[in-house]
Amino acid sequence: MARDLIQTLHRTMGAHLLMFVSHEAGEGQVKMAVFETAPDNGKKPFTASSEVSKDWILNGETILMDYLLTAPVEEDSAEKQEVEISLDEDGNPELSDI
Repeated sequence: MARDLIQTLHRTMGAHLLMFVSHEAGEGQVKMAVFETAPDNGKKPFTASSEVSKDWILNGETILMDYLLTAPVEEDSAEKQEVEISLDEDGNPELSDI
């Protein structure tokens, strides 16, 4: 499904994508995969094009793992501010008069 999405975006929009995907496998384990679009002209994909890009992928996986395995920090509810957004007659947000 992820491969279909990135190939569709590449084909229709010309975008080159790199996607880190992960899911919890139970008991604190996280499984991860990296998907990317295949280059049109037969060159190597980004993840295999140089040592720097290979290191970037490994660092990206490490950063994502650290983020996913860190317990979320609860925000203090007193710090939250209510924001009122005015809508026009069509239901679209109105720009404020500055």
